[in-house]
Amino acid sequence: MEKSLLYLHGYNSNGNAFKAQQLHAMFPEYGFISPDFHYKTTAPRDVLRQIVEIVKSNDIRLIVGSSTGGYYGLSVLSEVQVPVLAVNPVTNSPELFRHMVTREQDPFFYDNFYDKYVDFQENVFEKIPLPNKNVNLALALDDDLLGSHEPTKQRFANCGHVIEMDGCGHHFTRFGDLGPFIKLIVEG
Repeated sequence: MEKSLLYLHGYNSNGNAFKAQQLHAMFPEYGFISPDFHYKTTAPRDVLRQIVEIVKSNDIRLIVGSSTGGYYGLSVLSEVQVPVLAVNPVTNSPELFRHMVTREQDPFFYDNFYDKYVDFQENVFEKIPLPNKNVNLALALDDDLLGSHEPTKQRFANCGHVIEMDGCGHHFTRFGDLGPFIKLIVEG
């Protein structure tokens, strides 16, 4: 089985995201998996189940997840242990959804999925076993969507590696600069 990297895209993105392309280009010696997820119309436990199936059926050496993808990458640790690099991870999706989208803007989401995200937050994400050396974080000091990552750093203190960078915003436009950091995680 080929050693592979798994990329999990953010909420309004897809498996062909620029960061996915950069990651694949940085590590051509690894297989690369970057599926599309439909976070808005798929229950969070179903998304997690899909990711866990990918991890269990491949030789995944690292999961890299951006924003919502980081949320799911960290959540994988509730079921399997594999190194995760969460890039500007969402750490409370129900709270973020309340700020981003109102019930009036998207009644379908609120009627069908919001409560499932609340359940997932309380019964999966909040139960990630900590401390956990498989948790690695890349955090923007100037995250224009999530703001300060201090609560994230406190929650995941005594875990793996943390790198903070300025000048990259929530989309982490300096993702290419993470190559040596990612190599450190992959090579252990």
